[in-house]
Amino acid sequence: MSQLTLLQDRIQVLIDEARDIGEAFWDFVSSARVSKVRSLRPKSALDSVLEEVDGEKRPEFYDDWGWAPTHEQHEQQRSIISRYEVWFNASSALIYQYLPHRWDDFAIPYPYIKDILECNNTMHHAAGKRFDGQYRVQQHRRLTQIFDRQVDIVLSVPEVVRTRALRLQKLIGVDIISADLDRAERQLDVKGTIRDAIIRAAGVIATVALEKFLKLVADEYNSRRTSEQEAIDYTDEDGILEMAGKLGQVNLLEHTELAIFKQLDTTHQNCVHPPGGDINEPTDTDIALLIQKAREYVNMEFFE
Repeated sequence: MSQLTLLQDRIQVLIDEARDIGEAFWDFVSSARVSKVRSLRPKSALDSVLEEVDGEKRPEFYDDWGWAPTHEQHEQQRSIISRYEVWFNASSALIYQYLPHRWDDFAIPYPYIKDILECNNTMHHAAGKRFDGQYRVQQHRRLTQIFDRQVDIVLSVPEVVRTRALRLQKLIGVDIISADLDRAERQLDVKGTIRDAIIRAAGVIATVALEKFLKLVADEYNSRRTSEQEAIDYTDEDGILEMAGKLGQVNLLEHTELAIFKQLDTTHQNCVHPPGGDINEPTDTDIALLIQKAREYVNMEFFE
């Protein structure tokens, strides 16, 4: 199992736990006992201003209600707070390691979420009216709105790791591919009775190097694509001609470039098969062109 897969599994556990914490908190606030902590509080100056803004009359007096959980409900609340602490600490380690530039965005909501879970706030209600459930819903919505910001940051970790891995893979791959092309080019200078075999080997090396690069481009496209875009599917057996066609289908290569790849593929076939029929002996010029074109594509920017 790859490190990325292990990371994805770990994050899925954290996401499931976040969902369970939210559901547990709703179970708590939907049934927790409340009591009136203050009666007949006059409406504030802000209420008067809001009346002028929205034209909605506010009550002259309010009752303030507070959370007053039973012992059993208080134990339930403590369990939820403890689970959130564990979740935050586990998630913090991932954010600090993989998304340090988002650390503040992740950490800032922490005290607000703790305050919501501890239910330290009071709820204002029109005096003389019985406390109703809308404030329970509002308390849960406050948690969801802030908690979701943290969860979304955690969800982004695997994609960041995947992108970094692909970028590193491409950098390493391009270095190896360039070294292979250098080796193929040096073989053009070989003299002697085995020159024909060396020339063929140079063509094969250059073709395989170009094929590897086109597959790296396909991998990067797949990592960047939106949900509406289809992925580029390829197999180990796909050569440069097949890969060029697939990159052309997603507009990473011009259709006119397919003719170039047909020519390069013909050179490759000449290198791997003995002369006869449609197969000709590859020339220095053919191999030099193959290496040159391979270098051009390796140095080409396929993405902005």
